[in-house]
This record gives sequence, structure tokens and C-alpha cells, in this order.
Amino acid sequence: EDEYQEYDYDDYYEEDPVDDDLDLDYEDNNEEEDEYDNYYENNNQVYYDNQICVEQGITNEDICLEYLAMLNEDIVDICREQEIYDALACEDYLNLLYTAPECQEHEPPIIDPEECNSYLLETYSSNVNCGLDNQALCNEVLEENFLNRLVVEHNNQELIIEVIDDLIGESIEINKLSEQLIENNVEDTLPIEIDYTNIYLANSQEEIILENENTLTFLTKAVIILDNDGDGLSNDLEEYYGTDINNSDSDNDGYTDGEEILNNYNPLGEGILAKERIDFDKIILNNLPLEQPKKVSNKINKELEVKKVENNNKEVVFSGQAEPNTWINIYLYSKLPLVMIAKTDASGNWSYAVKKSLVDGDHKVYVTINDNTGKIVKQSNPLSFLVKSAQAVSAADYFDTTTTQDKTNFMILYYILGTLFLILLSLGVIVYLHKEKEV
Repeated sequence: EDEYQEYDYDDYYEEDPVDDDLDLDYEDNNEEEDEYDNYYENNNQVYYDNQICVEQGITNEDICLEYLAMLNEDIVDICREQEIYDALACEDYLNLLYTAPECQEHEPPIIDPEECNSYLLETYSSNVNCGLDNQALCNEVLEENFLNRLVVEHNNQELIIEVIDDLIGESIEINKLSEQLIENNVEDTLPIEIDYTNIYLANSQEEIILENENTLTFLTKAVIILDNDGDGLSNDLEEYYGTDINNSDSDNDGYTDGEEILNNYNPLGEGILAKERIDFDKIILNNLPLEQPKKVSNKINKELEVKKVENNNKEVVFSGQAEPNTWINIYLYSKLPLVMIAKTDASGNWSYAVKKSLVDGDHKVYVTINDNTGKIVKQSNPLSFLVKSAQAVSAADYFDTTTTQDKTNFMILYYILGTLFLILLSLGVIVYLHKEKEV
């Protein structure tokens, strides 16, 4: 007890006990905690990604990376074609291939990388709708996470618009549209196989939206609708109104079915239109912009759902749930989304069979309810699925893991045989040199 009484704490703490060294230690501890948090977060993400693959029947690590890259819209087709499956690596590749050359072609050339980034940001950021707190934060996120993708995707959108701008509100054969897009260096734009039937290019709204720090969304200026006879009335609406899907003027009175319905006349004969018009045809026939659901939305409603994607003979069939006795819009996405319509039954169930073959690859499907101005009132979350040879397939079937394993085994065998050949060749040379030396 006396020892404690004799101990002079004032002498020990001549200065403030919370000194600079303690502050530094505190900062170091914070850094260690941040590193731990990052490590924990990264490992959680790896675990989550692996779980996604396992649930889809994918156990091969390389195939898992490829599959996850298909689901990640930050990794554009150009990168996936080069087997680049990481978003940051994709940004670097796009910089090397596209954005750095754009700066070098500038007059005068911009060589310094930081100056190049500043130039690109100034040029392209004005096209982006900022969903963050302020424009300065948007610019910071764009430069750090999305700048190269922004440049590439924006330029690609402009090439699409050059082709479709004068075609919006018109019907065109799918193959002719595809040819025009390819001539303008745009490929893999349509979700359906190319043939000689007609599609209608309906008005929509071009947008680039920085939704948050992790999401940059691109929406095109048009959507496509199946329209076999080119009268501006979609195949789905022809079925509803009872008109001939392959005859633009079902009653042969000199007016197309689309014109007659737009003006409330009977497309099947004399008199006024007997059936009640629905919002979808009011939007399309009046060339109003149809809002798209592929963006972060506060209109997601659990009552609207795409539950299943199945095959029925050669058709892909969607089914789900929505409000009873309601018309819904179904959006099937590629760069130019295909839009279809269906009506729910008294229990709210709906199904839709796509009458066209879908292209191979990853697709996303949404269901919405739009008002008569084209605005989305409610929408579902997307359902992703894969198509191979015009059939919806599982991820394991799409990547054909058995074939991949066969290829891997073949390559292993190839390298083993190659190594054995080199060993035998080396032994042969050694024997030859040894004999020459004896001679």
C-alpha cells in the first residue's frame, strides 16, 4: 500500500498521456481493421460467387468465372470474347484498345494518362444521368470505376442510333435491320434469330444512368416488337383484336389494321372498334416512349414475378404472377429488347410462348405494368436464363462441363505427349553426340 502511495503519477505523466505515438498506433489499428474488413468482404464475395456456381451445377473454376462474367454487365462482350472475366481487368483492356487510342487521335494528341482521363470525363460525363448526391461524386465514381466502359458503350449506342433513328415507328425485316447494324460495326444487338419476318421499332428513351457506385446502366432509344405483316400492330395485339397476323389490311378496305385501331375503327369490317383498346396499343400506335425496367427502381412490386422459363417443343415459355385480369408487358433483354404482352387470368397467373428462336447466350426477362403514357407503374425483378440452340438450358448444360473436361483432358494428354517427345528427342541428340564423340 505504501508503495502505491509513494508512486508519483504526476511525474510519470509529465505531458498529456494521449501522445502522438498513441494516435499513430490508433491509426495503424484502424488500417488493420480496414484490411481485415476488406479481406472479410472479399472472401465473403468469393464464397457467394462460388455458391452461385455450385447452385447452377458448375464446379469448374474457369467456367465459374466465365458464367459470373456473363451475369456482370460491367464486363462487356468485347472482354468476354478475350476471356477477360474481371471488371477491373476489362476496364484496363478497354483503355488499351479504345480509350487511349481515342486520346492519341485527338488534335493535338493527348499522351498523358491523367490528361486523357480528364478529357474523356469532360467529353462523356455530360451524357450520364447522375443518381448520386452530386455531380462531383458522380465524376469521381465514373473516372474510378466506369470511364472506359462509358466511352465504349456510349459510342456503341451512338452507332445503333445512327441506324435506328429514322426507323422508329416503322416496321422492317429483321435481316435488313441486322445487315444495317453490322455495316455500322454493331453486332449481337438482337435477342432473336435473324430471318425475313418483320419487327416494329417502337419508341423508347435512350439513357445512361449512374445508379450507384457499382451500377452504370445503358438503355437504348427503341425496343422491338414482333409484327409479321408490318402494319404497326404487334402480333400479340393482332391476336387480341382478331386480325390476320400475316395481312396488314385484314378487311381489305385500303387502311392498315394499325391505322384503323388508332382511329377507333373496326379492322375486320365496317363500323367503329368493338373491342376495348388496351394501354399497350395506345402507347405504340401513338409513338409514345415506352419506359424500360432495366434500371434501379422503386417501383418493384412483389406481386409481379417471372417464375419460370421452360421449353415447349421449340418455343421458350415464360410464366409468372401479377395482378388478376391485368395486361402486362414482358421485356426480354439484349441491347435492343424485345417487348411482348400477355393478360393474367382471374388468379393472376400468366404465361407467354415466344414464337421466335432466341439467340444463344444470357438473357434477362422482366414483367411490368405500364400506364397509357408508357410510364412503368409496377415492375418485377429480372429473371436471368441461358439459351443454347434456341432452348432454355441450365448453366451446366450451356457450358457443357463434360465437353470442357474432355478438352482439358485432351490438352493434358497433349502436353504429356509433347513432353515425352521432347525428352525422347533430347535423348536422341545426346546419343548422337556421344557416338560422334567416340568416332
